[in-house]
Amino acid sequence: MNSFQIVMLSLAAALGVSAFGSPLWTYLKNVLPIGNKRRSTLDRLEPKSQPSSPSLVEVVKEWEELRTVCKKAQLNKAVEQLDAIFPLLNSGDKNV
Repeated sequence: MNSFQIVMLSLAAALGVSAFGSPLWTYLKNVLPIGNKRRSTLDRLEPKSQPSSPSLVEVVKEWEELRTVCKKAQLNKAVEQLDAIFPLLNSGDKNV
């Protein structure tokens, strides 16, 4: 191997280290407690956004789906309990 090839190989290695070294080092610092031993695992997790409260339409939709599944599974007592808990939503089967 001549000196030109050695120089080109070392430049390619430097380019590779600069491209992949920083993300790899960041990942290793986050995964392994290197240098920052006071940082707990929970601190490294990204906080999830707070779930928004469901709208009335979503609640009614979920109730109807649950009631339909209970009817298909012939869980009559569960259907009766759902009707007792949500009596106003039960009137959807009838002409009001």
